Amino acid sequence: MRLVLVEWVDSVALGETWVDNEVIRGLDVCHCVSIGVEMQGDLDKVVLCQSVGTGKNNGNNLIAIPRGCIKRMRDLKIERVL
Repeated sequence: MRLVLVEWVDSVALGETWVDNEVIRGLDVCHCVSIGVEMQGDLDKVVLCQSVGTGKNNGNNLIAIPRGCIKRMRDLKIERVL
């Protein structure tokens, strides 16, 4: 298992009320950082898990991050992972 830190961007929505042009011009994407155990990775996405167990139910608090949103991904050094 691989413990990783992922820097990625997510969309931001603002639509519950009318806003002025200054707010619209200042709207940006959300810059995110996630840390977890990489459970799955393919060409489209990386799946991270916050907590990993040793039994039949192996993962809790999963997130699938689209590859197109990932800016940087690096391994984190740890003493031991299960």
